[in-house]
Amino acid sequence: MKLELDSNILLTMISINMTIIGLTSLAEKKTIIGVDYGKYLINKYKLFNIIPMYVLLVLFAVINILALLTLYLTDFNLRTTIFVGLTICLSFAIYYFFGFILRENSSVKAQIFENEFIGLYYKDPTPPGAECDRVVKMNNGFRTTKRISSDIVTYFNKFNNDTQKAFEESFGPESYIYKRGKRITKRYMALIGHEPYDYSGVDGLNHISWEFFQLYRWSDLQEKWIMEILSIFNDKYAQNSPEMRLNNIIRVMFHINVFGRTDNMFGYRVMDYIYKYVKDAYICQCNVSAERVEKEKILFGYYCQYLFTCILYHYSEQSHKLSIRLLKDLLASAGVDGHITKHDMLEILLMQSAKYRDVNTEQIATIVFNYYNDITPKEEITITLERAREIIQNQSEEQLGGTVSRTELFDEVC
Repeated sequence: MKLELDSNILLTMISINMTIIGLTSLAEKKTIIGVDYGKYLINKYKLFNIIPMYVLLVLFAVINILALLTLYLTDFNLRTTIFVGLTICLSFAIYYFFGFILRENSSVKAQIFENEFIGLYYKDPTPPGAECDRVVKMNNGFRTTKRISSDIVTYFNKFNNDTQKAFEESFGPESYIYKRGKRITKRYMALIGHEPYDYSGVDGLNHISWEFFQLYRWSDLQEKWIMEILSIFNDKYAQNSPEMRLNNIIRVMFHINVFGRTDNMFGYRVMDYIYKYVKDAYICQCNVSAERVEKEKILFGYYCQYLFTCILYHYSEQSHKLSIRLLKDLLASAGVDGHITKHDMLEILLMQSAKYRDVNTEQIATIVFNYYNDITPKEEITITLERAREIIQNQSEEQLGGTVSRTELFDEVC
């Protein structure tokens, strides 16, 4: 029984092959975390992490072209071989169309994430540079010359369901940033000669990544992603670890103070939102140690700095009233189960207030000082009016750059 292979069948298979492969253009409008999906698929994607996709496409295109040149050959065995080759090409083309073009292929997506996030930070004897990272005892490491790409920054300058989901995939505790398999380590060693950075910390949990804070510095939606990262890490991931929640909010407050630049970051809504994470550090049930109390003091200093920056540069009557209410609430809840005391809080607040030349800041400090006197039994008061003046005087003298001394802050106690 002979198999008849008509030229029209071969021509049809060739045209279907070329059409399906040519439909790669359909993927041009797709992006994954801001990276052009179609462009990445053709230029960089490797099937099974071995074979570049563009090599396969070129190979099958060449097979189709060669098949055209042999349509008029009559040798049965040769035509059968051509038919089998074209059938394989057609099978690949159909798989390629349905598996890569009509939908986002999970393998391509995984490689895009790895390509964007692998090689930014690595394990190294160098201690962390930022004060907050040293406070929370981050592991030693260093940053390479690689940066978060502008494609990613632009992508996360929108806030919607898609970017919110992609954000957790990119920067959440289960993201590619934290994957540490043999293959990832091998890639790091090949790229930069070092192992990937180790983000593990308290209770084996991962710290918020430096990659996130890179995005934060350049994003136009700083307040959105700060809220999101705290929700992911403190509300969900570290809900059973008071120490890691404290570490997270310390680092977040530091980066807000140093790199915050959008108006909304210092607005009424964010002030109110962040407060619950700050207060959690002082009322949570945990084993309180001297080391933890020192970290709580640092956090309160960062928080006062943030509030006073809000008042000085982004003043509104709402934020002014809110900052007073929040500081009073923190003072009233201080000292529970060994946490930082209200006396320490007030001293830190006075020191921070002395750094700002602003009548609204003076007002806030005065009101909170008076509140401290109201809620503290007379025999327990450790910060008197004279002591308050001394704190402000000492802090003013330490300030460089001509900060005006405000020793008259408490001349009149209402």
